[in-house]
Amino acid sequence: MVELLPNGSVRFAFLHATDQTVCLVGDFNDWDECSHPMERRPDSTHCLELLLRPGEYEYKFKVGSQWYNDDFAHKYVPNPWGSENSVVVVPTADSLSPQPAHTLRP
Repeated sequence: MVELLPNGSVRFAFLHATDQTVCLVGDFNDWDECSHPMERRPDSTHCLELLLRPGEYEYKFKVGSQWYNDDFAHKYVPNPWGSENSVVVVPTADSLSPQPAHTLRP
């Protein structure tokens, strides 16, 4: 799940319960698979907040050797491996407006 917070940061959450390490990987960290481990919550989901400049960022969650898209991403784009990457859109401060409720991707 991706959520734009009032303080300007972005909260990413991997909602599938797992005891494995979950890392947030994307173009904001040059697809470094280890630089952004997510914090494990008591319910075994994982969360991480980042402050990102306005723009669009591609990302995925990595759990062990498996890659996952975010069902709540703002949009999806094709990647070179024949699948898709999740995208978060961080608006400029002057274009902030209430975000519509997220719906599951069909």
